[in-house]
Amino acid sequence: MSRRTRGWVSVLVCVSLVLFAGSALAAEKEDKKAEKQDKKAEKRAEIDAMAAKALNTVLAKSTNAKALYDKAYGYAVFDNLKIAIAVSGGGGSGVAVPKSGRRVYMKMGTAGVGLGLGGQKYQVVFLFQTEQ
Repeated sequence: MSRRTRGWVSVLVCVSLVLFAGSALAAEKEDKKAEKQDKKAEKRAEIDAMAAKALNTVLAKSTNAKALYDKAYGYAVFDNLKIAIAVSGGGGSGVAVPKSGRRVYMKMGTAGVGLGLGGQKYQVVFLFQTEQ
């Protein structure tokens, strides 16, 4: 094999290796993206289940809440955890659902200063009268 031919073979091998590595990286990136989407869907399903349970509990225990819910533009439910040791902080996640049914997933946080020690886990249900 001539020197020139060996040079072209070397170039072709290098280009093939670069293309192979690039396609492997792209496949890995797609796998990570799909895994992230799966985790996101799983988290949203957990939030939906928590929201349905909390909303059903409130509506079952209060006829006033049921009447307000029937007239409401929509609702939001959050699952929160708050911890206080002189300063307090907390957060949670939830979902807001207008009558159209389009779900908006959110996170929330709280902070405060004051005398306190303890922790609290709770759900909050909001009913919205209007779109605004």
